[in-house]
Amino acid sequence: TIPNQEIRLNSYNLLVKERIAEGGFGFVDLVIEQVTKAEYVLKRCVIQTNDSLEIVKKEINILQRFEGSYIVKMFASDVIVNRSGAREALLLLEYCPGGHLLERLNNRKGQPLPLTSIYRIFGQILLAIQTFHHSNPIITHRDLKLENILFGIDSNVRICDFGSCVSGYTYLRNSEERYAAEEIISKETTQMYRAPEMVDLYLRQVLTEKTDIWALGCIFYALCFLSHPFQDAGSLGIL
Repeated sequence: TIPNQEIRLNSYNLLVKERIAEGGFGFVDLVIEQVTKAEYVLKRCVIQTNDSLEIVKKEINILQRFEGSYIVKMFASDVIVNRSGAREALLLLEYCPGGHLLERLNNRKGQPLPLTSIYRIFGQILLAIQTFHHSNPIITHRDLKLENILFGIDSNVRICDFGSCVSGYTYLRNSEERYAAEEIISKETTQMYRAPEMVDLYLRQVLTEKTDIWALGCIFYALCFLSHPFQDAGSLGIL
């Protein structure tokens, strides 16, 4: 994507301002709607396999189903074939100018957050996740981390990145189920936020929403001490 590129997405006439992030999933561009002059984020996911298509569809479905004060809002989405002939998913999302929580903690330069800020931020994260954990069937985010907690224009939390979400529970009764779970966990989750039952699948514990609770504990620790409890520990440190 180049600055000033025009993109039509449903009823939105978008103009790319700048690229603000990129990763294995694709790219994130800051865009402006040419009629209203409102700013949005355009998440562009390169679809190379059917698995990557399913991940994108899952995220779109979650964002369509769940809305809340502390969940990033999606305004439009589509799967297109771009100029190079590749499939690409476009998600038009709320722009969160406050950046993500990891940036905010790094900018503290060792100065602890005030307790009131810790309570406010963590409380908003809990309210967002409660929405998923109280749904039927239950939804587990599976990739809660500092980088997936954004701050909106109102300075409040916005949870994002729902491609790793799972519906219901994951059972590990035999080698086939363990192998399938291991493949998904390795692709769609972040190691230092994984609960012990995700690290050692031979424990044969059912994977539930409690894996999110573990990740929330890691986030709360980081809010209090400005570092991750398992930053350099690896899998053995988690166990």
